[in-house]
Amino acid sequence: MLTVAERELICTAVDGELSREEATAFQTLLATNSDAECLYHAFCRDRDALARLPKAKVPKQLYASVMARVQPITPKTARTQSPRRATLLPLGMAASFLLAVATGTFWFATNPPSSNQLSKKQLLQLPNTDTVSLPSPERAAHVAPAIDDQRPMELPEFNVEPMSPAVALKPDVLESPMVESPQPPKNLLAAPVGPDAKPFERHIVKLPMLLPIAKLTTPEGLEAFRSQLAPDVGTRLDLFVKDAPKAIEALAQAGKSVNLSIITETIANERLKRRMPSTWMIYTDSLSAEQATKWMQALAEFDAKSPSVSSLHVLPTGPNEQKELLSMLGVDLNSLKKTKPTENGAHISANTLNQVTQAMQKGEPSKPAILLTHLPQLIRVHPALSRDVKLFNELRKDRKTGTTPLMVFVRTQN
Repeated sequence: MLTVAERELICTAVDGELSREEATAFQTLLATNSDAECLYHAFCRDRDALARLPKAKVPKQLYASVMARVQPITPKTARTQSPRRATLLPLGMAASFLLAVATGTFWFATNPPSSNQLSKKQLLQLPNTDTVSLPSPERAAHVAPAIDDQRPMELPEFNVEPMSPAVALKPDVLESPMVESPQPPKNLLAAPVGPDAKPFERHIVKLPMLLPIAKLTTPEGLEAFRSQLAPDVGTRLDLFVKDAPKAIEALAQAGKSVNLSIITETIANERLKRRMPSTWMIYTDSLSAEQATKWMQALAEFDAKSPSVSSLHVLPTGPNEQKELLSMLGVDLNSLKKTKPTENGAHISANTLNQVTQAMQKGEPSKPAILLTHLPQLIRVHPALSRDVKLFNELRKDRKTGTTPLMVFVRTQN
């Protein structure tokens, strides 16, 4: 079954628009996949059949015959205004507005509103509540004799000002000189705790560690980095660099301190030489936590002489990293090397020759690692089609117990 990327690669090859890298991947795909070869030949046959189709010339009378059947639509001509009318219209509107403003001003000046009208208007604005209006003491003294004598009484003339809403007070308000504002209730939105209430739980969240690369030259930085590594647990390292080829070269030089040998995949090597923008990944599962710490310490020492790496981001691997590693290498992060039992009938010294040979070798054997292109995904090579990936898997075999799988991503900062 061909993937979408493989189909797009075949279509690009049919169109003859393959780049140098894509041509190499296309030749490898044809050599290893019979379905891709069949699909490529089918596309080529269709392309050649379309090219062999006769080309008919367009008759000269085609345009005339089409236009004869189409009724042309003539746009309606807009009526044009005379220059004189266009000039008088805004002047007339301005004169009408000025006349309306002058008429309203004259009417308001000759008919001012009376005080009684204002009083009625203010009384209508009072709230519709049970209020008591108290007369003044002077007015009550003049009104009392008229009630006792039952005779009309001439009242002195005095100006009555409109009563404001402030004089209309409730009876309960008049009894106390000071009115206190109501206090808010206490224990607002409170309720007794029910029997089904669960206690609070405490969760400790472990945040990823972000360290400047220069911190790995100090004992405190090395101890902090070492605390993030654990045996048989995958770890992801994100290196933020300014110059990717220079940083990868420093990683390779620092790897010699722990006898780490990095295999560079062919397409990744070509992109490094051309300094093409990419994100790179180095994977190894042959180092212990102490060896990985020593590797990063050597990288920090190399970077101090020729700076290229700015910071290091450390976090444990998750499902996304597991999925990417399977698609790029076909490697399972959770696979462990199991000790094979001794075959029945085999003598205890059956493996003595291999042990003696390894003991005679100078130094410990090299630990394999591989450099691949992580992004863009279209440039990735399928693990079954890459000789470099096959070589790495043969060297690593199964991961040994006690090592720390490392996925080192090299990212270029903008």
